[in-house]
Amino acid sequence: MGKVYLSYTPGGRPVAIKVVRPEFSDDPAFRRRFEQEVTTAQRVQGLYTAPVIDAGPHAPQPWLATAYVPGPSLQYTIGSYGPLPEETGLVLLAGVAEALASMHAAGVVHRDLKPSNVILAADGPRVIDFGIARAVDSTSLTRTGFRLGTPAFMSPEHVRGEQVSPAADIFALGVLDCFAASGELAFGGGSDPAVHRRRTRPGRSGHCSGEEEARRCHRCAFGRRGRRGRRRRGGHRRGERGVPPAGIAGGPGIPGQ
Repeated sequence: MGKVYLSYTPGGRPVAIKVVRPEFSDDPAFRRRFEQEVTTAQRVQGLYTAPVIDAGPHAPQPWLATAYVPGPSLQYTIGSYGPLPEETGLVLLAGVAEALASMHAAGVVHRDLKPSNVILAADGPRVIDFGIARAVDSTSLTRTGFRLGTPAFMSPEHVRGEQVSPAADIFALGVLDCFAASGELAFGGGSDPAVHRRRTRPGRSGHCSGEEEARRCHRCAFGRRGRRGRRRRGGHRRGERGVPPAGIAGGPGIPGQ
């Protein structure tokens, strides 16, 4: 959707500035939606997100500034060091789930949750790059074949072009969990139609490794839209029966660090 630059506030704090691509800048619908979405995104106050600090919706090229989060992305970490240890993966899952909860409470749906949008900071994961997605979906580009999202992490209703709700983020969370634990995409790669066929095939367990991790992925990514991520009777909330809470101090580290 644009280029990201590292900059600094007058007081010396680092910020990440995303400058929107020119083709979006020329679309009046995008500018209106962008301003609305930035206002909404500024209400997100979760500990596991990169907060929106400022924006320029009326600039020649609209821009969005968020707090800079030092650390590698989940995509880079898995590619460089392989799947995360089980306990580290649980801490990651809890932090990302809490980030999504804070977004959804503010009326924000991420729409493009994927490994490159999760930064592994020293004090826990951060979900980045929210606040623009819905604005892009409203542009004329989406009506002429442009589709926002990463196919392997898109829910069936998102692929079909239906209205996207927080359930789409829960779907992506399940696929993200599988990727973190196994280094594989739950529905494999290949062409968009092939991924979609595998995604909608009932009973498929994907590439999730480990029985418990496969159950978590299944609850998020294979349930009907209204039931994704719901806890079964006898299931465990974060922090129960050995499941580490998000941001646990002194928790397991990233492989290779």
